[in-house]
Amino acid sequence: MKNFAWLLLSFLILAAIYALTGPEIALHNLNFTSIAVAELALLSSIWAWGIAWGFILGLTPKQALKSNTRAMLGIFAPLGFGADAIRAMEGKRYGLRKRESISASFIVKLFKFLLMLLFLGFSILLLKTLSIEPGQQISLFIGAIVFTSLGILFIIAASMPDIARLIGKKFKKSTLLDFQQELYNQLKQMSLKKSIQLTLILLASSLLEITAVLFTFDAISRPVTSIHAFIYSAISHSLALITVTPQGLGFVETGSYLVLQSGFFSFPAKAIGLFIILWAIIRIWVPSLLGLASYKLLRHD
Repeated sequence: MKNFAWLLLSFLILAAIYALTGPEIALHNLNFTSIAVAELALLSSIWAWGIAWGFILGLTPKQALKSNTRAMLGIFAPLGFGADAIRAMEGKRYGLRKRESISASFIVKLFKFLLMLLFLGFSILLLKTLSIEPGQQISLFIGAIVFTSLGILFIIAASMPDIARLIGKKFKKSTLLDFQQELYNQLKQMSLKKSIQLTLILLASSLLEITAVLFTFDAISRPVTSIHAFIYSAISHSLALITVTPQGLGFVETGSYLVLQSGFFSFPAKAIGLFIILWAIIRIWVPSLLGLASYKLLRHD
């Protein structure tokens, strides 16, 4: 029921964007080849995330891909916890305990947060190098950096026994201590070599998402440079990582509008509306439908 509420909110947000920007959605003006490439790149980015999760747990790429495809069904859940819960259920197929699967998800998120923090800093340096003042975008960068930093602090705090005991006592949840211990143990096992390997996998995931952004712009006949795509992706993905809404629903759309109408992009309102609607379909709707299909078709696998 909660997932349906978020799904309905997604419809309302896209309807509001359409009403405010009045995009001219003419199918013959869309480049469907670019849309297909963008979707494939975005899905590959999600699958790379799944491989990173499986890498921590010692799963084969095939096992990780299968589990993460089903986990896409949980996209419409706050903080990605829906996908985490499905991955935990899938992990049982391979003899993994729930806390092992969820702890691995948290570690992947921690490394992703750190990577996005670097991306945001590099984006600001890029603008400075190009002699472009961030201007009104600076508030977006600050907001994205704050969200990303909060995510890092949240996961680090979750691995601390004193905090886990305090929360567990308050809410009478002894399982929190088990989870904290598992998360702490997995973090201790992250050697330098393993950390570098995990970072490289997530870097590949991020580059695939940037590729998806590039082709989405191309699909609406608004091609941009790799620098534009990098800066947009750094901000939007950071806003998507930690919010109280699924995949940053509402936050990403608002941030996208503010970024795309700024001086560095200077897109007209109609183009902004069309991009945001198309990107929401590529980023949220298609993966969630694929996850539903995978869950239904492969649940007895």
